[in-house]
Amino acid sequence: MTNDNNRMWMGVAGCALVFGFFMPWIDIAGLGGVSGWELVKESGLSTSTRLMLSLCPIFGVALAVSSFSKSRAAATISAAAGAAVLGYTVFKIGYAFVKITGWGLWLVLVAAVVALIIGLAARSSKTA
Repeated sequence: MTNDNNRMWMGVAGCALVFGFFMPWIDIAGLGGVSGWELVKESGLSTSTRLMLSLCPIFGVALAVSSFSKSRAAATISAAAGAAVLGYTVFKIGYAFVKITGWGLWLVLVAAVVALIIGLAARSSKTA
Protein backbone atom coordinates (compact mmCIF):
# COMPACT_ATOMS: atom_id res chain seq x y z
CA MET A 1 0.00 0.00 0.00
CA THR A 2 1.36 3.39 -0.88
CA ASN A 3 1.66 6.29 1.55
CA ASP A 4 -1.26 8.04 -0.15
CA ASN A 5 -3.43 4.95 0.30
CA ASN A 6 -2.35 4.66 3.94
CA ARG A 7 -3.18 8.30 4.58
CA MET A 8 -6.54 7.98 2.84
CA TRP A 9 -7.51 4.96 4.96
CA MET A 10 -6.29 6.65 8.14
CA GLY A 11 -8.44 9.66 7.28
CA VAL A 12 -11.44 7.44 6.59
CA ALA A 13 -10.87 5.65 9.92
CA GLY A 14 -10.66 9.02 11.69
CA CYS A 15 -13.94 10.18 10.16
CA ALA A 16 -15.55 6.85 11.08
CA LEU A 17 -14.43 7.29 14.71
CA VAL A 18 -16.14 10.68 14.82
CA PHE A 19 -19.34 9.68 13.01
CA GLY A 20 -19.59 6.33 14.79
CA PHE A 21 -19.43 8.09 18.16
CA PHE A 22 -22.79 9.71 17.44
CA MET A 23 -24.44 6.58 16.03
CA PRO A 24 -26.08 3.83 18.13
CA TRP A 25 -23.63 1.71 20.13
CA ILE A 26 -26.21 -0.31 21.97
CA ASP A 27 -29.44 -1.35 20.30
CA ILE A 28 -31.66 -3.81 22.11
CA ALA A 29 -34.07 -5.58 19.76
CA GLY A 30 -34.52 -2.48 17.63
CA LEU A 31 -36.36 -0.69 20.43
CA GLY A 32 -33.96 2.23 20.50
CA GLY A 33 -30.29 2.81 20.67
CA VAL A 34 -27.76 4.60 22.83
CA SER A 35 -24.88 6.42 21.14
CA GLY A 36 -21.40 7.06 22.46
CA TRP A 37 -22.38 10.70 22.91
CA GLU A 38 -25.37 9.71 25.05
CA LEU A 39 -23.14 7.47 27.16
CA VAL A 40 -20.74 10.36 27.75
CA LYS A 41 -23.63 12.60 28.81
CA GLU A 42 -24.92 9.89 31.20
CA SER A 43 -24.19 10.94 34.77
CA GLY A 44 -24.37 7.34 36.02
CA LEU A 45 -21.01 6.48 34.46
CA SER A 46 -17.72 7.18 36.17
CA THR A 47 -15.78 10.25 35.13
CA SER A 48 -12.89 8.10 33.90
CA THR A 49 -15.23 6.06 31.69
CA ARG A 50 -16.78 9.20 30.24
CA LEU A 51 -13.31 10.65 29.57
CA MET A 52 -12.18 7.45 27.83
CA LEU A 53 -15.29 7.43 25.67
CA SER A 54 -14.69 11.10 24.81
CA LEU A 55 -11.32 10.17 23.36
CA CYS A 56 -13.08 8.41 20.48
CA PRO A 57 -14.13 11.55 18.55
CA ILE A 58 -11.02 13.44 19.71
CA PHE A 59 -8.77 10.74 18.26
CA GLY A 60 -10.98 10.68 15.17
CA VAL A 61 -10.61 14.39 14.47
CA ALA A 62 -6.86 14.29 15.18
CA LEU A 63 -6.44 11.30 12.88
CA ALA A 64 -8.51 12.75 10.04
CA VAL A 65 -6.81 16.16 10.19
CA SER A 66 -3.29 14.72 10.47
CA SER A 67 -3.79 12.22 7.64
CA PHE A 68 -5.50 14.58 5.21
CA SER A 69 -2.91 17.30 5.91
CA LYS A 70 -0.12 14.74 5.31
CA SER A 71 1.36 15.24 8.77
CA ARG A 72 4.16 12.95 9.89
CA ALA A 73 2.22 12.36 13.11
CA ALA A 74 -0.62 10.57 11.27
CA ALA A 75 0.83 7.08 11.67
CA THR A 76 1.49 7.59 15.38
CA ILE A 77 -1.99 8.98 15.97
CA SER A 78 -3.45 6.11 13.96
CA ALA A 79 -1.65 3.48 16.04
CA ALA A 80 -2.50 5.25 19.31
CA ALA A 81 -6.18 5.64 18.38
CA GLY A 82 -6.51 1.99 17.39
CA ALA A 83 -4.67 0.73 20.47
CA ALA A 84 -6.62 2.98 22.84
CA VAL A 85 -10.08 2.17 21.48
CA LEU A 86 -9.47 -1.56 21.08
CA GLY A 87 -7.54 -1.87 24.33
CA TYR A 88 -10.23 -0.15 26.38
CA THR A 89 -12.96 -2.17 24.67
CA VAL A 90 -11.21 -5.50 25.31
CA PHE A 91 -10.60 -4.49 28.93
CA LYS A 92 -14.25 -3.52 29.52
CA ILE A 93 -15.59 -6.67 27.83
CA GLY A 94 -13.20 -8.83 29.83
CA TYR A 95 -14.09 -7.02 33.06
CA ALA A 96 -17.81 -7.43 32.42
CA PHE A 97 -17.32 -11.10 31.55
CA VAL A 98 -15.45 -11.72 34.80
CA LYS A 99 -18.07 -9.82 36.82
CA ILE A 100 -21.12 -11.68 35.46
CA THR A 101 -19.81 -15.24 35.20
CA GLY A 102 -19.84 -17.85 37.94
CA TRP A 103 -17.50 -20.65 38.94
CA GLY A 104 -19.36 -23.22 36.86
CA LEU A 105 -18.62 -21.40 33.61
CA TRP A 106 -14.97 -21.00 34.57
CA LEU A 107 -14.74 -24.72 35.31
CA VAL A 108 -16.28 -25.52 31.92
CA LEU A 109 -13.89 -23.12 30.13
CA VAL A 110 -10.82 -24.58 31.86
CA ALA A 111 -12.02 -28.10 31.04
CA ALA A 112 -12.52 -27.09 27.40
CA VAL A 113 -8.99 -25.68 27.19
CA VAL A 114 -7.55 -28.85 28.78
CA ALA A 115 -9.59 -31.04 26.40
CA LEU A 116 -8.42 -29.03 23.40
CA ILE A 117 -4.74 -29.12 24.37
CA ILE A 118 -4.78 -32.83 25.26
CA GLY A 119 -6.75 -33.71 22.12
CA LEU A 120 -4.38 -31.76 19.83
CA ALA A 121 -1.34 -33.24 21.56
CA ALA A 122 -2.73 -36.78 21.24
CA ARG A 123 -3.49 -36.25 17.56
CA SER A 124 -0.04 -34.87 16.80
CA SER A 125 1.74 -37.71 18.67
CA LYS A 126 -0.39 -40.23 16.75
CA THR A 127 0.69 -38.84 13.37
CA ALA A 128 4.36 -38.46 14.31
